Amino acid sequence: MKKDKKHFGGRLFGESRIFGALTRFADKLCAEFASSAFGRALCSYDNTERACRKSVIVNALRSLFGFDGRGARGKRRIAAIVEHSFISRLGNKVFGALGATYLSVYGMFFLAFGVYTLLAGLIKVVALRMADVSFLYFAIPIVCITAAIPMLISRKKVMATQLAESKLMAPLLFSVLGLRRELFRVAPSGGGRKNVAFIIGTVLGALTYFLPPLAVVAVPVCILAAYSVLLSPEAGLIVTLFAIPLLIITGHPSLFLAFILLFISACYILKAARGKRYVKFEAVDLFMLIFLLLFAAGAIGGFGGLDVSLPLYICLASGYFLCANMLSSRVWLKRGIIALMAGNMLSSLFAIYQYLSGNVETTWLDTENFSSIAGRAVSFFENPNMLGEYAMMLLPLAVALTLAAKKRSERSAWLCVSVCTGLCLVFTWARGAWLGAIAAFFIFAVLYTKKTIPFMLLCVVLIPFLPVVLPESIVTRITSIGDMTDSSTSYRFYIYKSALAMIADFFLTGIGAGHKNFSSVYVSYSYSGIEQAPHAHNLFFQLIIELGAIGMIAFVVAMLVYIQSSVSALGKEQDPYLRGINLACACGVFSSLVQGMTDYVWYNYRVYFVFFAIMGIGVAARRCGEHAREREEIPDMSSPTGAELSFIPAPDPLGSDHKPSNETEETVVL
Repeated sequence: MKKDKKHFGGRLFGESRIFGALTRFADKLCAEFASSAFGRALCSYDNTERACRKSVIVNALRSLFGFDGRGARGKRRIAAIVEHSFISRLGNKVFGALGATYLSVYGMFFLAFGVYTLLAGLIKVVALRMADVSFLYFAIPIVCITAAIPMLISRKKVMATQLAESKLMAPLLFSVLGLRRELFRVAPSGGGRKNVAFIIGTVLGALTYFLPPLAVVAVPVCILAAYSVLLSPEAGLIVTLFAIPLLIITGHPSLFLAFILLFISACYILKAARGKRYVKFEAVDLFMLIFLLLFAAGAIGGFGGLDVSLPLYICLASGYFLCANMLSSRVWLKRGIIALMAGNMLSSLFAIYQYLSGNVETTWLDTENFSSIAGRAVSFFENPNMLGEYAMMLLPLAVALTLAAKKRSERSAWLCVSVCTGLCLVFTWARGAWLGAIAAFFIFAVLYTKKTIPFMLLCVVLIPFLPVVLPESIVTRITSIGDMTDSSTSYRFYIYKSALAMIADFFLTGIGAGHKNFSSVYVSYSYSGIEQAPHAHNLFFQLIIELGAIGMIAFVVAMLVYIQSSVSALGKEQDPYLRGINLACACGVFSSLVQGMTDYVWYNYRVYFVFFAIMGIGVAARRCGEHAREREEIPDMSSPTGAELSFIPAPDPLGSDHKPSNETEETVVL
């Protein structure tokens, strides 16, 4: 039966004259592109890197900051100072004692805290008859008392050992977050005292009468999380990539995300200064740094004065450098991608639930022209266009993971993620995001393998027949692009006219980066009824307005160098997983640039962070492949000349059943 199917497929495609002609045309097209000046330029990132390595500025930066393994002697001095400091010794002693404390002592603490928190809540409700008492006064005690009971009756087990042996916590700590097991090997001690734990729990529980219980709980939790990130900054980045959509529950997701990234960056810099981490600085990093420096300079010298959004933009853009350096090993790369896609899956499922349940927004929809659309899903982003941009950038990554999966169960899981992300994108009804996703799909399909080019050509031929297949609501939404009777289109049209007038006056210098600068100048160019536009609704218009021609050129060059690094890697990378990740990240960035023609895709700070994080992940995948190829061939020192080469395959810890390799342990060494 399989043979018949294969024979049928071969006759249908392989022996088809139309398909054969398209294949020959595709081969000729690829050959012409590869031999063209533009094609050679896209595949010449090695030349760009060699030119940067010869640059005095790049070498000065590498030497000054100890990039690429430089400054070993100074790093050893810093490591000695930090490791023997009072704060370091105190932290190790305190957290070592907490790890060596018996579970029964923790049980006494949770029991006391839960009881007195419950009493504080009852006093406010019953005695004082307060109506606005938070439900946390009762939810937190229930959780604490429930957890305290098994702890109190447990035998003399210390907390660190219990966490390391737990079937629930051990996979989370070691496989997901990548913490080392050595951190949970504590020296024997007295195990703590229950009376002290009872007093501390009582004091903190009573404190909830004056402070919200969540604030009292958050303090020790944040201290513990901060110490964990200090030990392993990579673990903090993994949690951050997962929590991007969920940060909306904090009330100030952008500020919270910026603070987390700032702390992770400080911890990683401290590790790098001690010689415990390796920071790579190459051509793509240089051009990204130049653009961000111009961006910062534009925010400082703008027409509206110093823009308070400058620290946010700089902190969030650091996601590129963090992902590029912290995820450059295969193990951490997989962890980061899984965390990012898990957060995307939650956001997509919530968007699907919103749309199917009818809990959708109509604020961003012209209900007169699109009466067949019930509304637009927003999920955790409060704006359907921002949600569409988030899903659009991650959709190529989900497809690449589906294609690279080797096991059927893994492929089915990633296929589910791809379908949910696609449905989320559809339910946002964001036309610009749809165009970006379609453009990314064609680029991904063509570059993944040239065998898909004939199918893409057939798809282009079949485009006029899509209205027969697609639902009428989708066709109406797509064909409305450019329709001036649509309020959204006409709104953008007049903003574009104002933006072009601003560009004409500030083409060279720009007005300065940030929403404050744009708002202060746009009013003088706005049309009646559209005086309050927050941005130019076009990424490229916005950048020229804010940074001028120099900033725009810096951005375009940075994007071209990044695309050049990705395309160059495609010709060398043989690993389907790394090849797919590298290409998917480049397509995600490209899709954002395509949508940037119709909207300012950086308006939402979390989407802005995802844009740079995806770039960093793509660079990390390329570096991971380069490291693997460098390890494949090593000198055979047993030979007389040492010139013979032997092949050593790079291990794939997460792709097999055996334990993680030594590479994993080295990446998280303290």
